[in-house]
Amino acid sequence: MVFTPAISAATSGIAPRDAGIAAAVVGTAQQIGGSVGVALLNTVAAATPGYCPGTSTAASAAAATVHGYTAAAGVATAIVAEGALLAAVLITAKPHQQGSER
Repeated sequence: MVFTPAISAATSGIAPRDAGIAAAVVGTAQQIGGSVGVALLNTVAAATPGYCPGTSTAASAAAATVHGYTAAAGVATAIVAEGALLAAVLITAKPHQQGSER
């Protein structure tokens, strides 16, 4: 739901002869961003206070794990909201008109 408009916005002002390179750069950025994002959220989940791998009971270990995942989901929500705000403010590209060369 997000990838198609993101690629469209990223490649909207690109000359047709450079479209392949632009698409490759966008694809590479998505792959690297996804990898770094997953690593960041896993770090947040594991480093959240209350996450104790050596917890004595299964119930408290499960509660600590859920707490870590909840914190990571909060961080992910904040990142998405910030990205949406930045996109709304910074994307000012006009639609590419057919037949015009840039």
